[in-house]
Amino acid sequence: MNFETSHRPNPWAKLAAENWDAPFIVTTTVRLVESIFGNSPSATRRLHRIANSVLVLDEVQALPDSLLTPILSGLRELVEHYGVTLVLSSATQPELSALNPWQTGLPQREIVANPAPLFERLRRVRYEWRTGPAVTLGSIAAEAAKHTDALVVVNGTKDASHVHKTWLDGRGESPGVLHLSTRMTGGHRRETIQAAKQRLEAGLGTLLVSTSLIEAGVDLDFPHGFRARSLPESEQQTAGRINREGHRPTEDSVLTVFEPTDGLQPQVIYNRSGIAAASRRFGKDLAAPDDLDALRSYYQHRYQLQAGRSSTDPDGATGEVIEALREKLDYPEVARRMRMIDNERSVAVVVIRSQLPHKDQQAARNAIGQLRDGVPTPETYRALQDHMASIPQEELETAIGAGHAVEIVGDLYEWTGPYHPRRGIEPPK
Repeated sequence: MNFETSHRPNPWAKLAAENWDAPFIVTTTVRLVESIFGNSPSATRRLHRIANSVLVLDEVQALPDSLLTPILSGLRELVEHYGVTLVLSSATQPELSALNPWQTGLPQREIVANPAPLFERLRRVRYEWRTGPAVTLGSIAAEAAKHTDALVVVNGTKDASHVHKTWLDGRGESPGVLHLSTRMTGGHRRETIQAAKQRLEAGLGTLLVSTSLIEAGVDLDFPHGFRARSLPESEQQTAGRINREGHRPTEDSVLTVFEPTDGLQPQVIYNRSGIAAASRRFGKDLAAPDDLDALRSYYQHRYQLQAGRSSTDPDGATGEVIEALREKLDYPEVARRMRMIDNERSVAVVVIRSQLPHKDQQAARNAIGQLRDGVPTPETYRALQDHMASIPQEELETAIGAGHAVEIVGDLYEWTGPYHPRRGIEPPK
């Protein structure tokens, strides 16, 4: 077999993947939702492949509340009229049947009829709680540093930077003190995750602070973890990085949920109704985040606080207005509103790190040149994915004025300002 020939990129295979013309397709929930509700040719040309398929949605608890009504309505349409079998997967299964589109007439069944005994049998982590005026990011950083290996997950990039700097104070640039956030490029994040994994497996000692991005399928196994207070499903996701392989006694594998007085508060970035519903059920002397009965009650209460009286009630906060637009067949406006990623709050910038090999830096510069010359290809954008970091929109405006960001094309910019080799683009002080 000719290795070079057999591994040469196949343009027909790429087209089949983009059009979903293959027996098995692995894609993101964002792409799926934007295809179902999109009105562009690139989106709608995939739709015929969904009919008579088995559609598996993993981590279904991550579906945004603000879009739930149209998403559930659209999925119901696929099941009832297009032969789709829908499988919803989650360790924190939301009570979606509490929302109007699924309340009546849609056959549903649990794949695991009685999950409670399995949860108890497979429990790998116990929870502790830290609250009160003495709990700060600094106190948690100090407590975590007493362990050889520990993971700290916080609610924002500023908090992550603060903890990382606290750890490094007096240690210098210790290779075992790691930082992870979207202010780092995709390639930089992947390198950090790989470094953490290798150090943990080798027993070299690892302190890692991260934003919630570590909860999205990152395969790491820490003996101890600390999670700033958030929603219970997010706290459970962090717990999934503690004693992940089940090699340690549950009693010794602890996730400490803490409420720092100087950290970003959860109601600022998480669903406010979710925080209100969670605060009544989970915490010290209350239920743990993996209590199935408490989770069921929590989701019902959370949706009750938001959902309108009907799927088209304009006072609802789960996307009822979008559902009304669907009924009016206003496809362009539906497509505009069905955005799972809020691009108004943050923006991606291209960063060419000085630490990269020269050939990788040059490849990125060539891709930027193609964009500026107006001759990009799909490969051009793919070539830049590893070089993308994310910052708030208002920071970009300041950076442009300071000469730290230069337009490439449209709303895509190259970051030319400082880039920390461990933390990426630093948040402003």
